Amino acid sequence: MHTLTNLIDDIRTALAHSEAVPPERLEEYAREYARACNEVNTRLGQCLPHLRSGNLAEAIRLADGAPSVTEMFTLLDFEHREEWLEICDALGYDVPLPLAVETFRELNEAYLTMAPLEPLLKRHRFLALNGSPLRERLAVLRSIAKADPMSLHWQTDQETFEKARLNECEIELANVLAQNDMPRLQELYRELIQPWQFEPPPAYRQKVCTAVLRVYSDKLEEHFARRDHSAAVDVHQSMLRVCSKNNDMAMPTEIANSIAPVIQWFRDVEEEQRDFEQSQLAAKRFQESIDAFQEAIVADSSRAHLTDLYSTLRDTARWANQRIPRELEEQYRSHMDYKGRVEMYLFVFVGAVIVFILFMIGAVLLSGSSNRSRPASSGALKQIETESSVYFWTAAVSENTSENTLIETFFT
Repeated sequence: MHTLTNLIDDIRTALAHSEAVPPERLEEYAREYARACNEVNTRLGQCLPHLRSGNLAEAIRLADGAPSVTEMFTLLDFEHREEWLEICDALGYDVPLPLAVETFRELNEAYLTMAPLEPLLKRHRFLALNGSPLRERLAVLRSIAKADPMSLHWQTDQETFEKARLNECEIELANVLAQNDMPRLQELYRELIQPWQFEPPPAYRQKVCTAVLRVYSDKLEEHFARRDHSAAVDVHQSMLRVCSKNNDMAMPTEIANSIAPVIQWFRDVEEEQRDFEQSQLAAKRFQESIDAFQEAIVADSSRAHLTDLYSTLRDTARWANQRIPRELEEQYRSHMDYKGRVEMYLFVFVGAVIVFILFMIGAVLLSGSSNRSRPASSGALKQIETESSVYFWTAAVSENTSENTLIETFFT
């Protein structure tokens, strides 16, 4: 690259002072420049199939080999390049083909796309060079494929790695179950629930999940023996997640039978909780009904309103399995008796008024013509006095006047 940099500097000097450069030196510059341009185009041509197929990492790997294609292209595409090509053509020197600008542009776009993946790519290369386990290499490859979903190359590599890894997993699972190695079993399970390009065989998935569920069922029965409800629920939820994350597999029959008493215990606890919540709600509604009824008595509400409230209170008391307070029952009866007496007095009063009016009408009709000459002022005065008494007594009733006052008003 240092030689190419010197070549471009020499060409720039020759363009500025062409009369000071011997013709044979110019011809040498032209030959070297054409050779460098052909080399860049050749290497870009090697990158092009990978760029078009989406295998950007391979294209970049080819371009990054010494000397770097991007650095060479940048040097060769200098500012006065067209002027130099015209001189070479005029003097009959080597004239290179046009630089593959379009391919170089695609390569730059590949660099921009792959820039976030560079740490993963370095890790991937490092694991490959060190012969790391397939499990580690596959995890990095999955991250690369997820970050670069448009590249089919990564998906193909992932599927190849997964097939090889599954062959290893089958052997590892047999050893894990034979040795009862629970930590390693958990690692196999966590690896199983990763997003696989090549779906693991259903038989392998069933074996791993069943082994994990057995471990959980043992823990569940331990919590059941201690009646640790919260811990037991957490373990059971973990078991359900194992089934749901693995194609909604059914709980194996042997495990379902073993945890059946625990499931029944869950139902019993839930039912007790519901009963407790219902009793709490009933007690709350009962107290609300008591408060509403007491407020209505204090406000001296109507008999109809009190009757409705008492009916509600009686229903909530039955629901809450409670008894209405004795003093509240007494207040209710006392208030209803008082309201009954008031209504009775009003009924008697209205009846008396009606009788009095009928009596007056009859007296007027029987008085005959002898009374026609008598001034009507006394009769009118009597009628006004009667109507006034009715008005004041009705007002007293409507204003919830005390019983003694109502009686005095009535006889007055």
